[in-house]
Amino acid sequence: MHAIAWTIFPGVFRYFCGMQYNDIIGTIGVGLILVAYFCNTFNLLKEGKSFFVLNAAGAALACYASWLIDYWPFVVLEAVWCVVSVVGLTRVGRKVGIE
Repeated sequence: MHAIAWTIFPGVFRYFCGMQYNDIIGTIGVGLILVAYFCNTFNLLKEGKSFFVLNAAGAALACYASWLIDYWPFVVLEAVWCVVSVVGLTRVGRKVGIE
């Protein structure tokens, strides 16, 4: 299986193999945020629990990666993004519980 994947996606494997820990964590985090935004924009995902979980998890990972490299502007940005997403998640949870 690994040989098949290597022939299909050689650039992806080369890219990730040369990355450091903080790069991988940050890429996964930003990827989760972008997936949530893309899916919401194209009506593949409503602004509900899944949307806020993807955003919160992605922001938390991106915040951690930024903290690892001491890049404080993004630590603040992603921390706020994470908090806002968690607040959105709790509001969605309350609406579901009421209905």
